[in-house]
Amino acid sequence: SGLIELIVSVLALESGTLFPVPNAAELDPECRIRLAQSNDRAGDSFVSLSSFSRGLASCVAVSRLEPSQGGAA
Repeated sequence: SGLIELIVSVLALESGTLFPVPNAAELDPECRIRLAQSNDRAGDSFVSLSSFSRGLASCVAVSRLEPSQGGAA
């Protein structure tokens, strides 16, 4: 669900580390996609995109605020 993805992504942003991709113990060296591994550092922003079978789509962009940008001190 898009909401669960959004919650998990915010938790990763808050903790500063990514959750590893499950069931990806052996990576194909030919695969050009880099999967998250244990203790990989999270970035400062993410985009969560969800689409539904009836043609609906939603996108949310989330970014970490620094105290100088109006965030809580």
